[in-house]
Amino acid sequence: MLGPNGIPSALFASSAVVQFVAARTGGEAAAELARDGLGCLHRLNLITRDLRQGIVRMHAMVQRATCDALPSGRCRDLARTAADALLQI
Repeated sequence: MLGPNGIPSALFASSAVVQFVAARTGGEAAAELARDGLGCLHRLNLITRDLRQGIVRMHAMVQRATCDALPSGRCRDLARTAADALLQI
């Protein structure tokens, strides 16, 4: 949902993202699940993390393939969550 060349890492710890994850996982340890999800994506080489600069990068083709695989309603929800998280950080 965001630019592939530098998503702020803090976004994934925002309350908007934590609430989004909690709503889909039953609310248990949502902040940890969001952080662990980034770790899994990194291990699978689907993202790169620059810990010094505090950013996450994902190739635009991976972003496109992921978005294309989601139902249209889910893309809308993710876009709203991303926008809310950016405002929060």
